[in-house]
Amino acid sequence: MNRYSAMLCILCSVLFLAGSARAQSKVVQFTVYWTLDREKTNTSKDFPERLKDFKMLVGEDQNRLMVKSQVEGAVEVRLQNQAPADSGVVASTASRTTTPTQNGVMATTAGSNSVSSTLKNNYGGTLALYFTPPEITYDMTGQEIKIEPRPGDKVNGTTRIKAKIDKDGKTLQLTTFRHVKGPAGDVEITCRETWRISEDGKSLKFYKSVESPTYRDEITMVMTKKT
Repeated sequence: MNRYSAMLCILCSVLFLAGSARAQSKVVQFTVYWTLDREKTNTSKDFPERLKDFKMLVGEDQNRLMVKSQVEGAVEVRLQNQAPADSGVVASTASRTTTPTQNGVMATTAGSNSVSSTLKNNYGGTLALYFTPPEITYDMTGQEIKIEPRPGDKVNGTTRIKAKIDKDGKTLQLTTFRHVKGPAGDVEITCRETWRISEDGKSLKFYKSVESPTYRDEITMVMTKKT
């Protein structure tokens, strides 16, 4: 290798490392511990009344973004303005159990009391939280992660996970497509999250929507950085 080729290789390596550092610096401001800021969050619209706290621990490992979420409070999936299950009023709530399995995939079994409707009802943020897995990992290189169901899983189909950071480095777009097998055939459930970090990096606007052919729900929260 001549001197010119060696210098070119060194220059390419420097540019690559600089580009990687820039990409990492855009993500690293999200990789902290976030908790719900009730004072800055509008809790009067599309917000579960029994939600006490919502926490996210966000970390990174090379090109992976890892998110651990925790919901505190007796949040049940039900239509907005519908009576809680323990209020003495009979309510047709969605009764389901979820068990974390693979990356962001939940084994979902519909209970005998589950909601069935052809209308897109308002669940007041409860369904959006229901489809928030305890742990999930995103690929920040732009590659889509595809997860096949485990052998014997008769409910879950293929899950696809995508992540994108905007050019300004202040907004993350996270999308999950879940296929669920039901009596009427395969149904696709789309979960979209948008994280927008503040200019000072101390707060985060969290928006999530969940949509299928038969229902839609969304929730917006303001999160505060904890040190």
